[in-house]
Amino acid sequence: MGMRGGATRFGGIDVLEYSPAGSLESTTLTAQSETNPSDVQWAMDFLLYGAIAATRTVLPAMREAGAGTLLYTNGASSVDPTPMLGNLNAAQAALRNWVLSLHKELTRHRRQGRTPRAAPSGRRRRSP
Repeated sequence: MGMRGGATRFGGIDVLEYSPAGSLESTTLTAQSETNPSDVQWAMDFLLYGAIAATRTVLPAMREAGAGTLLYTNGASSVDPTPMLGNLNAAQAALRNWVLSLHKELTRHRRQGRTPRAAPSGRRRRSP
């Protein structure tokens, strides 16, 4: 059952938590200096484009309902890159940027009434 089927069956989707994970056998990890465009394309398809597609599936109904939560929990390497994850670092940074922009867009609309919220992971903790 896809997200649309789940929304129909359960009367809507209140929370989207997006955190895809591949198996070690199916995930190609590359160091920065060894990363090819095709390595980054795979990661972009998996992390960024999947998040955009999932969001576009649920966001219209969340906006109509005036409520909802969007959580994207991949992205630690977007804040603190790991050299052995060269292809994932780039895709996670793209996802984080997109989510932060979405958050700003939704925050602007929230001032006009209730609206969904988007929250990225991978934020640094502030020093006391």
